[in-house]
Amino acid sequence: MRVTPFSILALLLFCTVLFSACDNSSGSDDDFVEAPTERQFIWEAMNYWYFWQNSVPVLADNREFFEGNDRTYHEYLNSFESPQLLFQDVQNASFDDFSFFIEDYNELNKALKGAGNSFGFEFGLVRFNNNDDGVFGFVQYVLPGSPADNAGLERGDLFLAIDNIFLTVTNFSFLLSQPTYNLTMGVFSDNNTIAVSEERISVTAVPFEENPIFLSTVIERENVRIGYLMYNSFRLSSHNDLNQAFGQFAAQNIDELIIDVRYNSGGTLVTSALIASMVSGLGTQDKFGELAFNSKRAAANNSSVFFLNTVPLYNDNDERIGEVGMNTLNLDRVYIITGQGSASASETLINGLTPYIDAQNIGVQTIGKDEGSFVLYDAPVPFTNKDDADQSHTFAIQPIILSIVNSLGMGYPTGLPADFAIDELDFLDNLGELGDVNEPLLAATIARIEGQQPVAKASNRPPIGTLIFSSAELKPTNQRIYILPEQINFIDQ
Repeated sequence: MRVTPFSILALLLFCTVLFSACDNSSGSDDDFVEAPTERQFIWEAMNYWYFWQNSVPVLADNREFFEGNDRTYHEYLNSFESPQLLFQDVQNASFDDFSFFIEDYNELNKALKGAGNSFGFEFGLVRFNNNDDGVFGFVQYVLPGSPADNAGLERGDLFLAIDNIFLTVTNFSFLLSQPTYNLTMGVFSDNNTIAVSEERISVTAVPFEENPIFLSTVIERENVRIGYLMYNSFRLSSHNDLNQAFGQFAAQNIDELIIDVRYNSGGTLVTSALIASMVSGLGTQDKFGELAFNSKRAAANNSSVFFLNTVPLYNDNDERIGEVGMNTLNLDRVYIITGQGSASASETLINGLTPYIDAQNIGVQTIGKDEGSFVLYDAPVPFTNKDDADQSHTFAIQPIILSIVNSLGMGYPTGLPADFAIDELDFLDNLGELGDVNEPLLAATIARIEGQQPVAKASNRPPIGTLIFSSAELKPTNQRIYILPEQINFIDQ
């Protein structure tokens, strides 16, 4: 064949194009970046456990959303500025208000045990009805011996500013993040407003552990003896203390029981079943509720939760260390005081008892959290073993992984209504002392026990505002029922 300059040029062009094509096909991944392991873990764990997995397209099995393309999958995971934003994107926005991302699971574990820095008081923030932006705080309770107690804060105290900056709907989150609160106090005025007081109180957060049993006492009335338990967090480590409190109630032959969970926003499911068992005397032959997982996990994990015959004991690491005999009251009625933050394990306590005894809700309608979760780590499937977690980071997730109903199949997605409605916000000018028979919510409950007409409002004055935030929302148990993975087998007896 005769070779001409044109044929040589054509051959060169053909080889160039061929080489380029071959290079593109074999080198198409030159700019491919595999997603970090913590991002892959988020997708894989959510695909495995998430309660609404089958309704989130991006979590489709076999990565079908990405058409099985690893490059597309990793590009998706890398497209978010942070793992937290990725976690938010793989949730069901229509139903899920409670799954959350964990920056440091070591700090979470400390907080779940009640450890960590604390000011030693809980509070609510109220938005003035006649002011679009103005907010004030009121002290719900103060822990004995805490910085707040030492500084002189008391239940019912009002505050309007932190560090001389008045609270508003836009700045309170920032102001509440400070390690020291320099509080500008307030006082009620005659025209249903709050005036600035000359008093200033400063408190600094220090390591301080809260006992979830705030108060346990017996109230002697003329014709009835009433046990009163104020319980502020469903915590595994409190089981022995709870059993002792119920033992004292039994020893004093109480006729009625009031459990106050107005500031209790959640905790462990086993603790909820334990308290229900001590109240009712029901045991492992009686079903407390049913757990339902997603369609992939249902066959292996759907289970029944039973009342308990003994008290399971846990150490500070939430490890089960044994059991003791249970003190029970065998009551056919219990009164439960609720507040605007009562949720999760508090609701499960009421709902689980309802098929068996008269569980009366005195307060307000509860939040409506009939779902549960546990912490998932960047560890091998099933992502539940912290000891096997990737040590290069401390991220974890706690997604909703199950729904909870009682033995009659009843949940509470919109909350549990009050049998007698009474709102603490209607008594802000005179909250009273917790445990005192004149404290408004306790007084109303006692009146109901004694067959009298409770007082639902302090006066005819209009409410001064609307609750927009509670410090309970800063707790890791806020509006959550959580279980330890090993407890799935424990409660399925």
